[in-house]
Amino acid sequence: MAWLKYFVAFAIGIAAIYFLAPIVSERISGNANDPFFTEGDWEDAGEAPKPPPGVSLGGLRKIDISRRSAAASDGGPAPDGAAEAGAAARTAAAEVEQEVIIIDEPPPMSLDEIPQSPGEVVRWGVLSLNAPAYRKDGTRLETPAPGGTLVEISKLTFSSKGEELALCRAWGDGEWTAPVLIPTASIAMFAGTRAGVLAEDLRSLMEYCRINAALSARKATLEREAADANPYAAEIRRLAAENKSLSAKAADLRKRRDAASGAVRAALADELRAIVAKSTSVSAELKDKIPRYEKWKADHPVVVADTSSDPEWMELKARLDAAAPAVEMFGLADAPARVYREEELPDE
Repeated sequence: MAWLKYFVAFAIGIAAIYFLAPIVSERISGNANDPFFTEGDWEDAGEAPKPPPGVSLGGLRKIDISRRSAAASDGGPAPDGAAEAGAAARTAAAEVEQEVIIIDEPPPMSLDEIPQSPGEVVRWGVLSLNAPAYRKDGTRLETPAPGGTLVEISKLTFSSKGEELALCRAWGDGEWTAPVLIPTASIAMFAGTRAGVLAEDLRSLMEYCRINAALSARKATLEREAADANPYAAEIRRLAAENKSLSAKAADLRKRRDAASGAVRAALADELRAIVAKSTSVSAELKDKIPRYEKWKADHPVVVADTSSDPEWMELKARLDAAAPAVEMFGLADAPARVYREEELPDE
């Protein structure tokens, strides 16, 4: 049985090297060679508070691999320290004695399941809210990009109002979309590419952001219902949206008219005059109703949306809390408490 003792000793040695080497290396070099620590200075914030539910998780974040053990979605802590390494070595020895050889397959990486998007990738991220999306020429897409969507960013830019936008491709229906512009306020972003990110961790992040987006949407609905206690609110919102749409049409018609000539130019000019007249009428009606809205608001107590009495919101909140441990490594607890509203009343 000398050969068996030899293999037992060999297995113990291999296990000790496998589990202890990363720990020793990390303590020697810190985060210097970690591909996720490539931008700026990282400071350990300690036990950060949980992110408030239903808010934007947008912004550039750092991935802290050391927090994955506490957030592993399989429910069990990863080996960490000599005690765990010794236990693993004893398990390996027992497997050798039983003449059972187990080869652990490496866990799938996110790039194995979702290939990198075409072109340069300077950041990647996941939408934490249902976000507006725009074509490269600035025209808005009719359907918002849903929360939980994976995006890969090639460039950052700014809107005419100073809002930061990401030029990115979104993953959906098994393929990458054409480049679109999405506000970075609604993207939980990370530097570089997804190289080194486990597929399981990416799935956890996408699911967490999907729930957060649903929670935010539900809260917005409750707030809208509370605001609509004002009998003028819904009408003002409708008129404001119509006026915005007419203004966009007028701007497009002016551009086309100026580029045309002859009969086409005359026809576009007539159409533009009709749109401007309609916009003027809608603006006057809106201007007339806003003081009535304000007076009703001043005469009545503010109605606050009570999320705690809404079963749907409470269910989503519970699901968000349950999903939080699996995404601790992504640093979402540092999210700013900013609620992203797609539409607001004129006075808000």
